Amino acid sequence: TITSDAEARQPLLALVRTAMTNERMVIMVREFMTHALLDRIAETLRVSRVRMEAAFAQLFGVVLVRYVLRLEPMGSVDVEELVELLGPTIQRYLDGSR
Repeated sequence: TITSDAEARQPLLALVRTAMTNERMVIMVREFMTHALLDRIAETLRVSRVRMEAAFAQLFGVVLVRYVLRLEPMGSVDVEELVELLGPTIQRYLDGSR
């Protein structure tokens, strides 16, 4: 994934940091995320927008905790362990399973 490669994630993290402090950037990021990503993915997967946003929020929070705040142990846990931990939750958001 883009976040697991240190070099590839730097532009994403720079964008997130800028968006947190710049209202114009927040609007641009929100519009991009809504129209270019979340709407399209929700439509492709036939998932409601609220479910898609819940899954995105979960993953976005992990990115913030892991790569911006660098909280431990989340900051250094193996990607495979994160997938095992978060996969069922993300799946539940997307398919409504319990």
